[in-house]
Amino acid sequence: MRIRIPALASFLLFAACGGGGDSTFSGDGPLPTPGPGDGGTVLSQPRGCEELLDGLRADALAKVAVQAANLRRQAESEAGERYFDLPPPVPLAGGDEAEAGPGLSETNVQEAGVDEADQVETADGWIHVLHGAELLSFSAEAPEALALVTRTPLAGNPISMFVEDGRAVVFSSDYEIAEQFGTVGSDCDGIGRPLPEPAVSTLEGEGMCAPAWTRVQVVELEAGEPFVVREFAMRGYFSAARRHGDVVRLAVTGGLGTPAGLDDFWAAYWSGPRAQNAEEFLVRVDAWEEAAGAAIDASRIEDWLPVGLESRDGATWDVLPPACSDVALPPQGTTGHGMTRLLSFDFRDDRSEVSDVRILGAAQRLYANLDYVLLAQDEWGWAERSGSNRVYLHLFRIGEGNTGPGYVDSATVDGVPHDQFSFDIEGDIARVSTTVTLLGDDRVPGGARIYSQVHTLRIGADSLERLGETAALAPRERIYATRFVGDTGYLVTFRRIDPLFVIDLADPARPTVLGELELPGFSDYIQPLDADHLLTVGRAGDASGRIDGVALRIFDVSDPTDPLLQHEFVPGNASWTAASSDHHLFTFREEDGLLALPMEGAAPDWASALHLFAVDTERIEALGTIQHGWKDAPGCGVLSPLPPGSCRRPPPMMRRGLFGGDFVYSISVAALEAHALDTLDVPIAQVYFADPFGGSAPGGLLD
Repeated sequence: MRIRIPALASFLLFAACGGGGDSTFSGDGPLPTPGPGDGGTVLSQPRGCEELLDGLRADALAKVAVQAANLRRQAESEAGERYFDLPPPVPLAGGDEAEAGPGLSETNVQEAGVDEADQVETADGWIHVLHGAELLSFSAEAPEALALVTRTPLAGNPISMFVEDGRAVVFSSDYEIAEQFGTVGSDCDGIGRPLPEPAVSTLEGEGMCAPAWTRVQVVELEAGEPFVVREFAMRGYFSAARRHGDVVRLAVTGGLGTPAGLDDFWAAYWSGPRAQNAEEFLVRVDAWEEAAGAAIDASRIEDWLPVGLESRDGATWDVLPPACSDVALPPQGTTGHGMTRLLSFDFRDDRSEVSDVRILGAAQRLYANLDYVLLAQDEWGWAERSGSNRVYLHLFRIGEGNTGPGYVDSATVDGVPHDQFSFDIEGDIARVSTTVTLLGDDRVPGGARIYSQVHTLRIGADSLERLGETAALAPRERIYATRFVGDTGYLVTFRRIDPLFVIDLADPARPTVLGELELPGFSDYIQPLDADHLLTVGRAGDASGRIDGVALRIFDVSDPTDPLLQHEFVPGNASWTAASSDHHLFTFREEDGLLALPMEGAAPDWASALHLFAVDTERIEALGTIQHGWKDAPGCGVLSPLPPGSCRRPPPMMRRGLFGGDFVYSISVAALEAHALDTLDVPIAQVYFADPFGGSAPGGLLD
């Protein structure tokens, strides 16, 4: 493959070093720069490569200083003695790497009108499935004639996608790009956590430490043979993606380089003779800090910023050099090693530029509604700054007709959010739920060091200001689920029992707990049924805190001061469901209350099945289960007709259920089946997939 360096890179709005060109943040003017010692949270925008390099160096030096100070304190304490007489830890090994009726179920999303990338997509009578390194497209207009129509090979390891009007955008992880273009580095390099944990952070060999890239492929599906019309790649891990109409927004984390000589302390320490006492250990700390500082001072901008790649013909790649504009810096030493990139592009316009907002530090979560995108970064080194952990919130406004979002402001709140449902924006008010961890003080009755809280922030034209917060909730418990519905917030925490909190947000400056219900077990996903009822997925349990299998619950919240458990259903042989951690697997058809959940059970035999339920505000009724088998081998499980001991492999993992009219489609790692809802025992159509665990995959797929 020939590599050419374009005279002018149109990709990512790259501007030359030293400034010039429009900034991704130019919608509201340049980012304000905090003054010396400013403890604020606002992002600063360097003016060219020299300022950016100064900022990157200062951030790294601040983190090294924190680590060195912590190491010295540990060495001078009794805990430090274990560093002198214990053998080094063993490094981790790297791994290999009829009538259609109502339309097909779509991806379960948090915000109406904002699509979320998924492994299964439906559109206009089609079901699209990512399977291995292929995009499989099935015609499902007539369920009894379900058929595989096209198979599109994809590069890398596909993770998720969008499909709309015959065009797909596929996001993949890719480790071969590093070998193809000779890029060096390791994803285990960099400045680690601030705590001086005596562990080897650099893993040897390939696998976990191989440089990861995220690859984006735009695929035209309606051609006779589907083909990739555009693709690009950037260093880092796929985090999340949203689609606002034709504009796709993608978050990638990681990808920040590490200058030569900036080594992890523990990797260097265990590679040589161990210190015999605290004095020798302190000498080693001093030497490491000096060497790290020298490596940082000698670093170049190219050591930190990765290159980008783009291909428009499927064969020739443009290697795009790192750019210094459009990089934002949080306050020094506040974010973990890495970089977050928020990329936006029009997936229908193959020549459109790609907006690239880059922020130093990894953002762990992304939230988006129709008007805003919010990125959240857990604070690095919080124990050295304050009495509790904190999260940095960076808010961007989606301008009408614009691809690139405009930066609004940043803020911090105490604690760490649980997932994307911990965030919500209603009008000009942002709401965030967090679990707060304290170093230890008397802010919470009884001296508890963990509690939960809901915070509110007001959004202005160019501001994000803290407004109010609840009192400390559920001492010693962590958040397991959050859902905001209008002016009400629902919060589930857990340690031994499951309190459901109902929180009044009508006055955002004074969020108030209205009611609370305590139950054994917990809920970890909340689905509003109507204005007065919630449907939740979680785990059953008892008063002692022992956790049992999957539990579905309906809560009556018509009286917010007295929430009630309306109904609980514990499916047999269902000990776990992936829908607890991935809401895309929760398929609920509101018009008739049909619910499909893939579940796994361990007794009497391990089994994976799609469970179907009828749900209304007062009941949950089991309708039956669907279990798949392998094409050439009987499966082991409770539904297996074979005598005990005669099955050859466990049944395939169930991935998803979809509804279409009077039919349900079940998707596993082995097959796609169509069943009539009134006769679940026998499929009316079935298509086997390639076996993902062996053999030549493409040759094993049948239609």
